[in-house]
Amino acid sequence: MDEFMVATVELETEINVEERLAEIATIEDESARAEALVELAPQLAGASFNLLVRVMTVVQAIQNKRDRLNVLSAMLPYLPDRLQGQVLALISELEEPDGPELSVFEFEVASLVPTRAGWEVYREPQSAYQFVEVLGEESNLEMVAISSGRFVMGSPENEPERYNDEGPQHEVTVETFCLGKYPITQAQWRFVTGLEQVERTLEADPSNYKGDDRPVEQVSWSEAVEFCQRLSRYSGKAYQLPSEAQWEYACRAGTQSPFYFGDTISSELANYQGTTAYNGGPEGEDRDATTPVDYLGAANAFGLCDMHGNVWEWCADHWHENYEGAPTDGSAWLTEEENASRVRRGGSWFNDPWYCRSATRNFLRPDDRFSYVGFRVCCPAPRTLQPPAG
Repeated sequence: MDEFMVATVELETEINVEERLAEIATIEDESARAEALVELAPQLAGASFNLLVRVMTVVQAIQNKRDRLNVLSAMLPYLPDRLQGQVLALISELEEPDGPELSVFEFEVASLVPTRAGWEVYREPQSAYQFVEVLGEESNLEMVAISSGRFVMGSPENEPERYNDEGPQHEVTVETFCLGKYPITQAQWRFVTGLEQVERTLEADPSNYKGDDRPVEQVSWSEAVEFCQRLSRYSGKAYQLPSEAQWEYACRAGTQSPFYFGDTISSELANYQGTTAYNGGPEGEDRDATTPVDYLGAANAFGLCDMHGNVWEWCADHWHENYEGAPTDGSAWLTEEENASRVRRGGSWFNDPWYCRSATRNFLRPDDRFSYVGFRVCCPAPRTLQPPAG
C-alpha cells in the first residue's frame, strides 16, 4: 500500500471517529455515553491531537467518577506518550477515595428519667463527626460517621409490647459507615429529583405535609432507591438505604432500652401519638402531622435525630417474619423475590409509642406510599471518613 493510500485510510478513519464522537456526545444517558466511549477507545490509536482534545472534552463532561475512570482507563493504551502522562494523572485523582473532611458537630443527648415529680428530660452536650454533602444552594445533607461495633439486635421477651418478629435476639457486627443525621427532607428530595433519571421518574413534590425542612413522605421503597442512585451518580459516593441491622445499631447508639431516651418515651422528645403512654411513661400531645427534622432537638449518642417517630424509614432488607438465619455482619437480608415486602423502621407521627421502639419492625410492599413513611440514606465510610483517633 503506497503512502497516498495509507493517508487516505487514516483520513477516513479520523472522519469516522469524529462522526461517532459527535453521535456519542448527544447520548443523554450518561452511563450509555461512557460505554460508547469505551467501545470507541481502540479507534483512537493514531488519532490527531485535535481529535483527542475533542474526545477528552466529551470524557470530562461525564459527572460520574467511576464511569469517567473506566473511559480514561480504556483510552490509555491508545494515546500518544505526550498525553499518557496527563491521563495517568487524571486516573490517579479519580482512584483516590472520596475524601470530604470530617468535622466536629455538637448536639444534646436527651434522656427521660423518672423523678418524684414525674418524668424529667435531661439533656447533656456531646459531639461527634460528620461530613456535609452539598446539594446545590437549596440544602446540605449532613452525614454522621457511625463507628464500628457489636450490638444485640432485637428485643428481650420481657420488653413491653414487643412482637415475636423482634427475635430471637442475636449479636451483630457492624462496620463503620455514615448515616444521615435526619430523614431526607423535602428540599433535599426536590434537588435530587432534578438530577438525571437512572431507572424511574420521581415526582418533585409528593409529600402531604409541606415544608422544606419536613421529611419527605409518600415515597415508595422503589423511589427511595432511585433517589439513592441519582445521589450516588451526582456525588461519586455509594449512597443507599441502610440495612435493618445498620438502622437498629445506629438508633440504639449503645443502648439496650426500648428507646434511646430510656425505658419510655415522651412527646417532648419525639413525634408520635403522644396521648397514649408507654410502660408507665408520660402522656403528651398528638401532633397529627410530620414536624420539621430536629424540631424537638433530641439526638441519640451518635448525634442522630428523629430515629423514633415522625416518619417510618425504609430499609434495604426484604421482610422476614423473625431473625432465624439472619446475617450477623450488618448486611441487608435479601431474597430472590423481586417483589418481596420491604422493611420499615422507627414508627411515625401516626403511631402509638410502642411502634417507635428501637426494635420494632414492620413492612410494606416496595411500591406502597403513605404520608407517614420516608427514609434516610447511608454510605460506606472510605478511609478518609474514618473518625480521627482520640
